[in-house]
Amino acid sequence: MNANVQTAGWNSIKLWCMRNTWAAVILLGCFAVAGCAKKDNLVGKWVGSIKLSQADKQNPKLVDAIKSMPKPTIEFKDDHTFVMPPIEGTWSSNDAVISMQPTKSGGKSISDFVANTPNPAAARAGLEKPLTMKLDDRRKTLTPASGTNRSGSSLTFTKVD
Repeated sequence: MNANVQTAGWNSIKLWCMRNTWAAVILLGCFAVAGCAKKDNLVGKWVGSIKLSQADKQNPKLVDAIKSMPKPTIEFKDDHTFVMPPIEGTWSSNDAVISMQPTKSGGKSISDFVANTPNPAAARAGLEKPLTMKLDDRRKTLTPASGTNRSGSSLTFTKVD
């Protein structure tokens, strides 16, 4: 009888281990799937390039200004903030449409920045509403939702990390 009790106890332990092993395997599988699930691939650094239209290429001051300025960049962070020097703010996405709400410019709050600019109305119009960007179908490039400017020049951001 003592051997039967030991065998029954051992079988219970084996059954418990098997059940918990399968539970652990299933749980690890769930974690793996969740970890491999589509991470918001917007997070990271994006570098912009400006393509000037033929009309804008005829303006030497504009061409020189574009050549002398650093490449525009946007860094989207996991905490849904972004930095697009000199602007900082928060971002949200609705599939391929990215909405960026500025909260600071030049290290100042938007209201302080607007109040201290030579043309507050223009600054307010440009900074107090969200900037809207579109992610392409392959999710590799980001462009302003408005597309090109009046003359046909465009800005495209490509992810670098």
